[in-house]
Amino acid sequence: DSGALENPKRRRDGTGEISLKVIRLPRISNFTDFDALDAAPELSVEFITDPGELKGAEMAIIPGSKNTLEDLKWLRSKGFAEPLKRLHAGGAVVAGICGGFQMLGTTIKDPDGVESAPSSPSSKKRGAPGLGLLRAETVLKGTKETFQVEAKLCGAAEAATEASGRPMTVTGYEIHMGSTRSEARPFSKIYKRNSARVDIPDGAVSADGRVWGTYIHGIFDNDAFRASVIDGLKARRGIRSEPKGEAAPASFSELREASIEQLAAAVEESLDMKRIFKIIGI
Repeated sequence: DSGALENPKRRRDGTGEISLKVIRLPRISNFTDFDALDAAPELSVEFITDPGELKGAEMAIIPGSKNTLEDLKWLRSKGFAEPLKRLHAGGAVVAGICGGFQMLGTTIKDPDGVESAPSSPSSKKRGAPGLGLLRAETVLKGTKETFQVEAKLCGAAEAATEASGRPMTVTGYEIHMGSTRSEARPFSKIYKRNSARVDIPDGAVSADGRVWGTYIHGIFDNDAFRASVIDGLKARRGIRSEPKGEAAPASFSELREASIEQLAAAVEESLDMKRIFKIIGI
């Protein structure tokens, strides 16, 4: 997402009634995780780098990272740890995607030095303390897990996202190094990885439902899930969701396809396509 890379404080036009803040980690990965949220008219989405910018947020998200331990150090050095806890205590939602999910836990261990510099055996055994908002412990591993996945939300996640008890499935992808063991309720159950049938718990949800994490990238691209998250934020604010009516809004995939077609049309109008086709032999 080049726009986000160029402008780490990218924001919509500010007309959204719900404030959502994404922490712009120095080593942030998968900017596209938030494109669908950025397109939602109900939301005002902002990428932030200072804990003072959390003020007024209804939801804060810690995104994926190319180096979870280094970005966790950065979060602490910038002073995000306590403000995130206060935000949650004040009624807001805090979520983490992939590396962000790992940071929300109690401990991240790196016994093989996958992301950390060589250190004493005792330090590696103890691990780095996470933010402690979820009862989860991560152990980093040298093998990167990469899968297309399908998952079913567990009851805790459905309640946390205002899914009204409707069974909900989501699609997305995993790309991470490490595994997480949690005492908290799982966020989802992954039932398909690539073409293989599996039964794997994913993520975690806090007891109050207002902190959750998942390894699934692209989860907000799922229209029903995204709508349930937004409805949950509205409900906490006391904002009544308007009936959708007979004409359902365009899905995010349709909006994305329309944007691609607009870009293609602009390119065709601006370039001598016949000459380009001749040059490449078409």
